[in-house]
Amino acid sequence: MVRRAATQSEVVSRIHGQLAGDIAGGRFIGRLPGERFLARHFRVTLVEIRAALARLEADRLIQRQPRRGSRILARPGRRLGQLSGLFRVWLLTTLLSKQSVFSNRILMGLIRSAAYYGLTAERADLTLDGAAVSQSQPLSAADSHRTAWVILHSEIPPSLAAQWKQRRQPFVFLDTVPADLAGDVNFVGFAAADAVRMATCHLLEHGHRRIALVQRSPSGPIACDRDAGFRWALQEWGLDPRQTPRVYLDDDGGSSDIITAIEGVLHSDACPTALVAAGQNIAADARDVCLAAGVRIPDDMSIIGVGASYPPLDEDPTLTVVDQGSPDRLAELAIQLILRENAIEDPVQILLLPRLVARSSVASPRSASQGSGK
Repeated sequence: MVRRAATQSEVVSRIHGQLAGDIAGGRFIGRLPGERFLARHFRVTLVEIRAALARLEADRLIQRQPRRGSRILARPGRRLGQLSGLFRVWLLTTLLSKQSVFSNRILMGLIRSAAYYGLTAERADLTLDGAAVSQSQPLSAADSHRTAWVILHSEIPPSLAAQWKQRRQPFVFLDTVPADLAGDVNFVGFAAADAVRMATCHLLEHGHRRIALVQRSPSGPIACDRDAGFRWALQEWGLDPRQTPRVYLDDDGGSSDIITAIEGVLHSDACPTALVAAGQNIAADARDVCLAAGVRIPDDMSIIGVGASYPPLDEDPTLTVVDQGSPDRLAELAIQLILRENAIEDPVQILLLPRLVARSSVASPRSASQGSGK
C-alpha cells in the first residue's frame, strides 16, 4: 500500500499544532527559534514554516517582528484557562488526607499550576454524606459552570460524579479512584504495583530471599496494589508469597508506630535480610531503627524505599529508592486534564512510571545459604 504524501496544508497544520503545544508547555522562553532552524528541525520548506508562524500569530500566541524573529506573547497557560471558561479548582479531601504532608504538597502544586492557567485553587472537605464543605458552607452549587474538582483519597458517591457531569464540571481523581468509576473518569496516579515489584526484584537480584514488605494498613486500593506487586515479584523468582512476611502499620500512626513495627521485625525468629518500605518516611525510619539496634546497613540489612519523590538524603547510608514521581507532577497533570476540551466526554487515565535510584542501602546478603540466583 502506497501512503499518500501529506499536502502542504496538512504539513502546516502539523507544525502549527506542534509549536502551539510547545509554547503552551513552556518549552520556549521569550522567542521562538529562527525560521531556518525550524525548517531544518521539521524537515520542511521556509514557505511552510512561515505559514505555520502566520497561524500562530493569528492565534495571538506570537508576534512576528522583522529581523528579530517571533516573540512569544502573554503566558499561553493563562489563555488556555480563559478559553476553558473555568474560574476555580477545588481540591476535595477527607479529614485524614487533609492532615498529611502528601496532601499539602498536592495542594501547593495545584495552586501553582492553577495560577499558571489563570485559575484559583482551594481545598474543600468531604463529609460522610458526600457533601463538599469549605468554611462550613456547602459548595454543590458554587460557580456551577466555572468550577472543576480534584479528588484526593476520597470515595465520592457515584451520584455526585453524575451531578458534576450534568453541570459540565470537569473532575479528576488523584492517586486512587473508586472501583465503580475506574475507566470512566479522569485519573492521575502512581503505578504502585510496578514500583513495589521493581523494588522487590532489585533485592532478589542481589541474592535476598528473606524479604519483608512494610507499609500502611492492608486495606485500600494502594495497599492492595503494593501487595500485588510484591507477590508478583516473588512468584517470578519461584518463591512462595505466603512464606514471606508483611508488616502493616496503623493508618493514623506516626514514627513511633513505624519504630515499634520495625523493632518487632528485627527480633522475630525469621528476621529478614531486606526490607521493602512502601510509603513516605517509612524507609528513613526503618534505617534509623536498624542503626540504633546495631544492625548495619547494608551489611546486615538492606532497605529500599518506595514512595513519591524521595528527596536526596545526606545521612549515611543514603537510601536506595524507587521514585514514583512527585506530587507537583501529579497536580500539574490534574490541571491539564481538566482543561482539555473534552475533559468530561473523553476521560483519560495516566500512571506515572517508577524509576530506580540506586544508592548505598542495598547489598548482597552475607549468608550464602540463601542461594545465588533465580
